[in-house]
Amino acid sequence: MFEKVNNMDQSNKKYSVFIVEDNIPFSLIIKNLVEHYLFSEVTCFASAEALLAHIEKAVPDLIITAYHLDGHNPEAMSGRVFIQELNRRNIPVPIVMQSHESNIALAVDLIKDGAIEYLCKDELFEKRLEKVLLQFSQIDQLNKQINQHTHSLNKDLKRLIIIVVMVFTLLMWYLASV
Repeated sequence: MFEKVNNMDQSNKKYSVFIVEDNIPFSLIIKNLVEHYLFSEVTCFASAEALLAHIEKAVPDLIITAYHLDGHNPEAMSGRVFIQELNRRNIPVPIVMQSHESNIALAVDLIKDGAIEYLCKDELFEKRLEKVLLQFSQIDQLNKQINQHTHSLNKDLKRLIIIVVMVFTLLMWYLASV
């Protein structure tokens, strides 16, 4: 239904990352960090509505969004409603939520809604985002290894089933001839 953006070169992995941030200078800071740590193609959106209009074409590998997106438009969708809309549309994508609020209850609620991380926009934001981006990359690499091993195991299982069926058939043939 939705097509993942795929910019992968096996030797130099590239990710597609969408940033939703109504504060343009801050979105550029995030964009620079993402490009540096994930070697990514980054697309910035000033609102969740703009991203939702675009996401029908391609689903990114990661979304980084602000919680408050009403700086220019008081009617703009919040980060929480945005996550809920992605869930409603059944669009599977990891989401990093960021906000000026250091509210633990809000962070827990957003993670329950589907965010993989909640980052507070404070003096440690860049370091925390750097850590999240590196963890995202490591998890992606682990998932790729798991998928490779799963594929290999599936091939081995198919071979084993064929052998068992052949042995069973030969056994039945032998028993019928005795």
